[in-house]
Amino acid sequence: MFNHLIKGVSLVLASLLFCLVPYAAKGTNVAVSQVAGGAQPHVGFMHTRELALNTKRYPQQYNLHGIDGIPVGKHKYHMAVTVFDTATNERISDARVKVMVASLPFGKPFVALPAMTAAGAVGYCGFFDMPAHDLYVIDLHIKRRDVARELKMRFMHEPPD
Repeated sequence: MFNHLIKGVSLVLASLLFCLVPYAAKGTNVAVSQVAGGAQPHVGFMHTRELALNTKRYPQQYNLHGIDGIPVGKHKYHMAVTVFDTATNERISDARVKVMVASLPFGKPFVALPAMTAAGAVGYCGFFDMPAHDLYVIDLHIKRRDVARELKMRFMHEPPD
């Protein structure tokens, strides 16, 4: 019970840190989660327009998301991935994470997501162009230092209008 409480609090904090609350009511923040191979990644999306505004409002939390480095456009989204160890409920901060984001049925190359720290928490982040009215396949690969096998997960995502 206590472990579930810790994980729940961690999820809330991760959502706050990587998809801040001020614009959540607009429905532009989406999060999905899955468990496999002893890890539980949480994937969140935020339109880069909101990320740019949050970076101006909360510069200390977004120190690595400099306003000059955020691509802003009608269909630009920021993806944040946090990964937890299911046995210990600890955040995994030393993994190599790569992702492929492609609309069906087209494939694209995998992109490495660099580790970033926001408000003291490590996540893996990247920017993607995802026009609305399309369904996207998100293949997430996570390589943990202490696990021989790379974890592979698939999510489906449809951005809001």
